[in-house]
Amino acid sequence: MNELYTLLQKIKENPVMYIDKPSITCLKSFVGGYLGQLSDLGLTPEGYPMEGFQEWIQERAKTNLSRSWAEILISSCGSDTNAFYSFFELFEQFIK
Repeated sequence: MNELYTLLQKIKENPVMYIDKPSITCLKSFVGGYLGQLSDLGLTPEGYPMEGFQEWIQERAKTNLSRSWAEILISSCGSDTNAFYSFFELFEQFIK
């Protein structure tokens, strides 16, 4: 799903245009809505870029708690905004 990866890059470059402010909470909501809409339209392909990201973040944070990847990033980064910027670095590592 190159479209999601491309969209994430656009959000990284200009978050205000897509999600109002640099916020991991807003980004997670946006991605969830985007993927939900694709699913509703029957367009959810296998192997989308976020598949396995939750587990990867949990493993990296060494946690088994039931928290979303966004909540884990907020906890480790100290703020919603810092977590937003950290997400893009970590996501690049994850997809490699």
